Amino acid sequence: MTMEDTPTRGLYDPLIAKLVASATGIFVVVAVVRFLNRALSRALRDTDTRYRAQNFVTFLGYVVAFLVVGAVLTATGWSSRRGTWWTTSAAEPLRTRFSPIC
Repeated sequence: MTMEDTPTRGLYDPLIAKLVASATGIFVVVAVVRFLNRALSRALRDTDTRYRAQNFVTFLGYVVAFLVVGAVLTATGWSSRRGTWWTTSAAEPLRTRFSPIC
């Protein structure tokens, strides 16, 4: 391995890709929640209704962000090391460890 390969190794690391995808997903969810809260504050004049609606949208944003991060972290993708599709299955190490040697 040369010094030139070190910075680019991180670009193909599945963990780095998942962290970037998670951060992007959270950023999008936060932007949508802020937009909806601003729209609700303009549309609803009753303060009690506006407060409840904004709290509901914020809570829904937390749920969606949790689902986005969960979906990203359990997703499959392309592995540059193997040149094949990889999974995050817990059974995969068992299959490779106990596979017959041909």
